[in-house]
Amino acid sequence: MPQRFDVIFWDFDGTLAHSRHLWTNSICDALKQADPETNIGFDQLRPLTRTCYPWDQSEENYHRLQGAEWWNYMEKQFARAYEQAGVKTEIARNAAARVRGEILRPEKYHLFEDTFWALEYCRREGCRNVLLSNNYPELEEITTVLGLTPLLDGMVVSGQVGWDKPRPEIFHLALEQAGKGARCLMVGDNPVADIQRARNCGIPAALVHKEADCGADSCSDTLRGLVERIFAPAGVSGTF
Repeated sequence: MPQRFDVIFWDFDGTLAHSRHLWTNSICDALKQADPETNIGFDQLRPLTRTCYPWDQSEENYHRLQGAEWWNYMEKQFARAYEQAGVKTEIARNAAARVRGEILRPEKYHLFEDTFWALEYCRREGCRNVLLSNNYPELEEITTVLGLTPLLDGMVVSGQVGWDKPRPEIFHLALEQAGKGARCLMVGDNPVADIQRARNCGIPAALVHKEADCGADSCSDTLRGLVERIFAPAGVSGTF
């Protein structure tokens, strides 16, 4: 059959990998290191950190936040959240500086059982796999440890480029990396940031691991199921 796509943009967390409340648990772990006697935990910190991240404030321009500047900004956000929860300033700053190390612990990340299969299958079909993720600048360190990097042909990571989904700028950068005329598909688990905004930028989008009425071009509970739909013979229900 004719190839439908040249490039597949993959979201990372929730799509290729999963973790249990990665950010909030890492923020809690960092505080416990800075203050082993603390009684402030997940329930207090989660509501205070939900809007810490640039990707949760898409109306703001955070293009300046690239590389080290991204972490400088985040440490200030974490320190502020700790203090709002009642942590003393010195301890809050100490804990905030430890979050980065906690986030970069490979054991906190788990791949879906069909992640390798999906990437390998798409590669064999002639597609390029490009990671398109809202994440910290060092994401490639984690994808390397997880064994994903050899199956990726590029990365567009918000902490490196300064734009976050759902802003259109990050999708435009991904399209530039794909090359003029490349047929692209976005695969992700976020109905708005991954699906609706990709489609607004002219990129077909497929929802995985989640059910939502978001206008996705295709959807599946699993990566395997989604990839099988992508490459199914024309005319099969649910294919592109």
